[in-house]
Amino acid sequence: MSEMISKYLSYEDYQCHHCKKTPFPLFTEYRTALFEAFDNIVESLKIKVIVTSGWRCEEHQEELRKAGYKAAMFSPHFFSAIDFLPDPKSGVSVSEVVKFIEENYPKMRLGYRAYNYRFIHMDNVYNVPEEDLNKLLDKYPFEVKEHVKRAWRPGVTW
Repeated sequence: MSEMISKYLSYEDYQCHHCKKTPFPLFTEYRTALFEAFDNIVESLKIKVIVTSGWRCEEHQEELRKAGYKAAMFSPHFFSAIDFLPDPKSGVSVSEVVKFIEENYPKMRLGYRAYNYRFIHMDNVYNVPEEDLNKLLDKYPFEVKEHVKRAWRPGVTW
């Protein structure tokens, strides 16, 4: 059994699939809020989940883009995001989980329609301090910076 970040999220699940690292520092205010929300979702719905992605390094994100996945150039996964789905044995659909999140965490950014309800992307990057965001964002083109300013707002779904 892997060491746990939170009650229902292991380091192994959250670490980057490419470099096997987690962000440093791991326990920021915004990440801790995401982990707590994730735990509450799992516990409240009494489900097991399959985490497909947590934190990602920039190299991993670029690999996904080159492989043809619909991966953003500048990803919420660089900061505070989790992709997951309810274990099919739990008997709870992605739609039911999304409904719970929207009702209980209306500011949470959610991706699910763009992925044909196969999984849920959940993030709270709107809580990332501008200083932390700019450390990484400064090396990206102007258009990316402008997109992030427009899109990384509470309650966005796709």
